[in-house]
Amino acid sequence: MNNRKAIRLTDAALRRRTLSSRWRRRHPQRHPRTSGCRQPEVVWINPPAHDFIAQTATLALAAYLTASGY
Repeated sequence: MNNRKAIRLTDAALRRRTLSSRWRRRHPQRHPRTSGCRQPEVVWINPPAHDFIAQTATLALAAYLTASGY
């Protein structure tokens, strides 16, 4: 009995796939293959500083002030 149910489900899935592929061919504008969204080329978790020397000096000053107790 379980085998019959599996065959019926497979037949239903095949019919559904056939109908949806037919529908896509008839109405391609209603069902695009892509989402239309482009992935970004680069994603930065921590973006690089524009001025590395200034950032390094700021970090060094902050470390100095923290160590000195200011």
